[in-house]
Amino acid sequence: MPSARTDFSDWRAFGGIESTFADSGSSVTLDTNDTTETWSTKWSGLAMVSGSPVCSARIDGRVRGISHYEGTPGGFGIGLATLSGNGLGATLTGIAIQFDYGFGGYRTTNYPADTQLSVDKGELDKSWHQVSVQFSEDGVYTMTVDGATVVNTSGSKVWLPNHTSMGRVRRVQ
Repeated sequence: MPSARTDFSDWRAFGGIESTFADSGSSVTLDTNDTTETWSTKWSGLAMVSGSPVCSARIDGRVRGISHYEGTPGGFGIGLATLSGNGLGATLTGIAIQFDYGFGGYRTTNYPADTQLSVDKGELDKSWHQVSVQFSEDGVYTMTVDGATVVNTSGSKVWLPNHTSMGRVRRVQ
């Protein structure tokens, strides 16, 4: 199946995120203008509304963190979740693989409880990285960064009635 280029300007913002779009919507910088000490919402980002139910997904792209340092709380994630509500009151239910600077690597977690399935140590920096994240229908979650597998873990199956989401994004470009 050929992949389509995403127009992030069509996605729905949730949880106090500021979005700046470039390249006709194919690139986005997200910023909560927040820290873990001041945040008004724990999860924020952009959500893509999909037209049909899904139980698996593959998301490919380039990412970089620009405002976090190793050992400081926060980061960003790519996930598969339902989004209920709007704005600051929006709730995510699903799973994501996070680039978590406070944990020093890649963290797989359930939304909204924030229970972790795994923490895989990794060097997080401010460089651009090519990523591929896969959520399989049998509950296996895999992420490669620059061609190397950094996460391969199992959890509960995720079935989404009508929303696919990218969540917990803290200033990503």
